[in-house]
Amino acid sequence: MPEKQLLIHIGLHKTGTTWLQRRVFADAEMGFLSTKNGQSNEATDAFVTADPLAFNAAEACRVFEPMIHEAGQRGLVPVISQERLSSDPSFGGYYFTDVIDRLIETFDDFRVLLTIREQKGMLLALYRQAVRSGGTYSLTQMIGTGDEPTGWKPTIRPEYLMYDRMIEHLRKRLGDERVCVLPLELMRSDPKDYMQRLLAFTGAETTKEPGME
Repeated sequence: MPEKQLLIHIGLHKTGTTWLQRRVFADAEMGFLSTKNGQSNEATDAFVTADPLAFNAAEACRVFEPMIHEAGQRGLVPVISQERLSSDPSFGGYYFTDVIDRLIETFDDFRVLLTIREQKGMLLALYRQAVRSGGTYSLTQMIGTGDEPTGWKPTIRPEYLMYDRMIEHLRKRLGDERVCVLPLELMRSDPKDYMQRLLAFTGAETTKEPGME
């Protein structure tokens, strides 16, 4: 049985990632195998918080080798899913291109799933998350006014919501056929179509009816 290509789901935050991680990527009957609960916190250590001057691709790869090997043995799609791979905008962490460089250095061949949502909804969801996590800034302070002094940037930057730039970068680095973009709105309006697109992109073979339970 040929091994399935590694899928790396990089977020974005607030795009149905928890549902995907727990109900799809952690469910072998859906055709996937991931780390515990489907959320790959190991990827944060390996690719996000790693010392940039001491990053070791071979060591990072070894962290995921057992899961990838098991997926191959079982005919499942191995998945690394962690929304922090696409940056952490609620707390001003922007490092997307650095992470993509590290992923390319680490894995020979993989596909990327980028999940997005309408920008106004995204902005409000990120702000609510920041407040729940202890943030004390107002919404205006978080997103800025465009009149910020030299050397200061708002926490949630408008550029982060320009998804086309992120998509273009992924396609340039990986090729069109290795990048899939799925919106949260499709998950809500036509869950069957959403899952069919995901399965077609990854090659996962499910024993369940594609759709949301």
